[in-house]
Amino acid sequence: MNDFIQKKDGKADIFAFHLDENSGLHGLFASNHPAGFAIEDLGTVQNKDATRTRIKMYVGMALKATHALAKLSNVKLPGAAPATGG
Repeated sequence: MNDFIQKKDGKADIFAFHLDENSGLHGLFASNHPAGFAIEDLGTVQNKDATRTRIKMYVGMALKATHALAKLSNVKLPGAAPATGG
């Protein structure tokens, strides 16, 4: 069983995506920043032997069709015991 799936009472939500830039879900980024990142060198840190760099991320998502995104709620997971009250 995957410990990263958040479950409640032995059930979990499952999400499905259709990734496609024409008729699905896809990512966006600013064309003037490579892959959506802007990297700025802030120089050396006062009183330390270190340098600072600021990384800004300019990204987004677009959903071109509502059928490209789905959620199944309260799916019973195999082998998952329901929570006991206490």
